[in-house]
Amino acid sequence: MKKIVAFTLIYTLFASLATAQWSAGIKIGHVSSDAIAENSISFLDNQLKSIDNLQYGLDVKYALSPAFQLNSGIMFTQRGFEVDQSTNFGIMGFDVPIGAMAQTEINYAEIPLLLQYNHHIGNLNLFATAGPSIARATSAHLRTKAKFIFEFNVSDTEINLNSDYIDRTDINLNAGLGVAYNFDHNQIFIETKYGRSMNSSINESFIDMSLYNKALQINVGYSYNF
Repeated sequence: MKKIVAFTLIYTLFASLATAQWSAGIKIGHVSSDAIAENSISFLDNQLKSIDNLQYGLDVKYALSPAFQLNSGIMFTQRGFEVDQSTNFGIMGFDVPIGAMAQTEINYAEIPLLLQYNHHIGNLNLFATAGPSIARATSAHLRTKAKFIFEFNVSDTEINLNSDYIDRTDINLNAGLGVAYNFDHNQIFIETKYGRSMNSSINESFIDMSLYNKALQINVGYSYNF
């Protein structure tokens, strides 16, 4: 009797997976990121500026019902910020920029686990997503630039991510909106999403500083429904 029950459960599981609505595809987009500074570096918060980069990755969805999906995959993205200490001087009637900039760029591999709600209108699908993601830093750079009329590079230093004061793991909460167009087994979509770190990229047990990443992204993508 136990074998029959076990076989029935296993058969039901594999049958549901076989008939489930899976989709997989690719997406590419633009990400604008900066950071929130707290504790001993809170005075920097209004001086941090956003940086813009491209991102790309794989998109995987599993349909729980016509209205709800689980949304995952992997994104290769970049987050960071810029500190600009510059001003303008009037020379011969012209405003001449003089100063220095420091730009921090951190590359991440990020895996989201989002719940997606779908509202179908014919072939169109309006959707909203929300949920966490976990990212792991793979490399980082600190770039400094000087500014006198024109900008020119001063240094490009690789950041040691194995340092005790750096937390390479970034846990985020995300929310977004998008629209998709379905045809046959294919789907093209555009989405926008905002994410904010729940943990500081600086290990607060070593230094009384906190930096929380935040990012706004816009992606376009294609997926195939199996």
